Amino acid sequence: MPFILSALDVHYLVKELRPLVQDAFVDKVYQGEEEKGDSLLRMRSPRTGKQQLYVKVPEALFLTEHRFPWPRQPTGFCMQLRKHLTNAQLVSVEQHAFDRIVELVFKKGEKRWTLVIELFSKGNVVFINNEGVIRGVMDLQRWKDRTLRVNAPYEYPPQQNDTKTMSLEQLRERWEENDKELVKFCATALGLGGKYAEELLSRTTFDKNTKELGKKGSEQLHAALQALFEEAPRPTTHGEDAAPFPLHTWKEVEQHPTFSAAIEALVIAEKRDVVDSAAAASTRTRQDKYDRIIEAQTKKLDGYKRSAEENQRKGERIYECYQELSSLLEKIGELHDRDGWAAVKEHVKEHKLLVTVDGKSGKLTVDL
Repeated sequence: MPFILSALDVHYLVKELRPLVQDAFVDKVYQGEEEKGDSLLRMRSPRTGKQQLYVKVPEALFLTEHRFPWPRQPTGFCMQLRKHLTNAQLVSVEQHAFDRIVELVFKKGEKRWTLVIELFSKGNVVFINNEGVIRGVMDLQRWKDRTLRVNAPYEYPPQQNDTKTMSLEQLRERWEENDKELVKFCATALGLGGKYAEELLSRTTFDKNTKELGKKGSEQLHAALQALFEEAPRPTTHGEDAAPFPLHTWKEVEQHPTFSAAIEALVIAEKRDVVDSAAAASTRTRQDKYDRIIEAQTKKLDGYKRSAEENQRKGERIYECYQELSSLLEKIGELHDRDGWAAVKEHVKEHKLLVTVDGKSGKLTVDL
């Protein structure tokens, strides 16, 4: 299963990206053809130098130093982004509320553009002007409560309270509306997902399956929730998962210099597997092609061998009958010169070797 950023992951990733890419200028935009959810912003920052932001919806985004192959012919959406964003300055990197949405705001002259990266459901990248109107979209999408299409106003998905800024009173109100076990409440109502719901409760004294919280319990949960957003970054990977800090529920982890690097380690491994599989399939296809060529050439060679053997037998037989054939040709020449092809054809009836005579081509057929 591919690694997918949670809302808490996005919170920490945006904090990491902001000082690295904010104020950078866009050099070029790339987008995949078959994997159109993959795109890359190549930028240059006056403070941090060259930066490459890889976007892979709906799974992740990260900074990378790798060079990836991109189609020579850009997609229409990619061409639109190049037109408006080349030399534009990235002035803001934000997470929308506590959603899996990253907003990149660009400035070019008097114009401002926002690239909205949606990292949920099927994922999408939406290009919005300063009035909040969609000018371009990677993928046309429709839901019951919103539509993503060109020239329509951009609408965020429905949202409840922002977990990042949730007050103790709001937490209590949400809990009172809840009828699930505590771990499910944290995963869904608080938007933490299963991994961070388990991590949150590992920092408290609660049984994760409890349905009782109480006043003191809500205070403890709220304090642990706030602390979850204030961890010092210590990015790690665990198997096929990553986190911006070590989790209590993970025993063996690998440390990474940045959260981007941790995410990239997982995504690059996935891409390498895909590339290796594609390469293996391509190798099999080429091998099948070569096998067919070899088979056809082998059959043709066998035909040449049979033809050579047959022609050799004919040559040997002609040599054996050389004197008789020489006399026959001499006789036919005399008949033709004296009496024409009619006389030659009469001679065929009398000669044991002659089978047919073609007067037009002067071709004789003999049976040896």
